[in-house]
Amino acid sequence: MDGKLIIFLAAVTMVLTAFTMPAMAGMTDLTSYGAVSDPSNNNGAIFKQWDGQPTGTGVFQPFVRLQNKGVEEGYNHDRDIPEFDEKKGIWTHSLLLGEVPIVTIGDVSYREFALDINESKSWAGRLLSLDELKIYLEDSGNLYSDDFSSPVYDLDAGDGDNWIKLDYSLNSGSGSGDMLAYIPNNNSWSNTDYLYLYSKFGMNLYADDGDTTSDAGFEEWKVDPSPVVIIPAPGAVLLGGIGVGIVGGLRRRRTL
Repeated sequence: MDGKLIIFLAAVTMVLTAFTMPAMAGMTDLTSYGAVSDPSNNNGAIFKQWDGQPTGTGVFQPFVRLQNKGVEEGYNHDRDIPEFDEKKGIWTHSLLLGEVPIVTIGDVSYREFALDINESKSWAGRLLSLDELKIYLEDSGNLYSDDFSSPVYDLDAGDGDNWIKLDYSLNSGSGSGDMLAYIPNNNSWSNTDYLYLYSKFGMNLYADDGDTTSDAGFEEWKVDPSPVVIIPAPGAVLLGGIGVGIVGGLRRRRTL
């Protein structure tokens, strides 16, 4: 093989490794700037570390907020009584599938969600694990979890116990955004169905470099109901640019 070609292929491999963080023993590591999960892991979803623009409540406008010490879990709904650790108020409410934007990456379409976590910035407390993520589509916005049908997406479906490691210290603080999640879309889904996003944090107790339980304020999920974005060229390197200018009211068509 030509020596220049060998050098080129080695360089490409290094770039792909830098931008794509494959799961290791079920864990996807998003604790470095711009880290992106391998789309072949996590049942087809893509997770990206996001250093978003200011997204504090009122700007961020979440559809569900969770808060508890240690392990926390919950989902969005219209009820006055939480089932788990959801916080009551205008920032926990029902959501129609049609309110969730579609992002097309290559020839695959995804529904886009943004997550803002709130942990301490100490070495021991800055990490948080996202241990469960499930998406349900139902015909009512005030159901309890026992009434849900089978999830249309499950982070842990099929291939074991997957989880996402997040680092609160990568951003300026609460309200700055931390992760974008791209969930594979299905064209047969109805935009008039109610979407429930169930998530659970803090189960992985201790990572190698700190405690990953919840120890501070709200974890918040939001969507940006803006026009569809098309990213025409797939690939791990190009995924490094996803989310720049997408969430926070700056959604626009991009050519990468």
